[in-house]
Amino acid sequence: MRTRSLTSFTNKDKISFPFVTISIEGNIASGKSTVVTKLSQLKFATTILEPLPFWQAVGSDKVNLLQLFYQDTTRWLAAFQSYVTLTFMREYKRAITTPFKIVERSLWSADVFLRKGLLDGKILEVDYALINQV
Repeated sequence: MRTRSLTSFTNKDKISFPFVTISIEGNIASGKSTVVTKLSQLKFATTILEPLPFWQAVGSDKVNLLQLFYQDTTRWLAAFQSYVTLTFMREYKRAITTPFKIVERSLWSADVFLRKGLLDGKILEVDYALINQV
């Protein structure tokens, strides 16, 4: 069995291996993006930031769903978290060529926001149940 140290790994290597996903979690504006951006310099890791540009330009009209969510959370929480889950899944399943994938937030983060919305009465229980089916 051939082993390889992480310090000798480069993105040009074409080896097959299982990868480890590391999720950077934290409150809004706590520095997650900064940490993930700094970690993007590692040659043995692929980093994935929250896909904010997707949330800020939805559809052909380029609707800013993130802004709508902040303006009227009760109206937009279900739609926003559904789209967050969709875009996270799209980003997370990208092929990588490194042994580590470092992501800003995990799919489980959406559930935290949904549960908070449910407790605060900002999302219907049926919407919560539907989104959790994903």
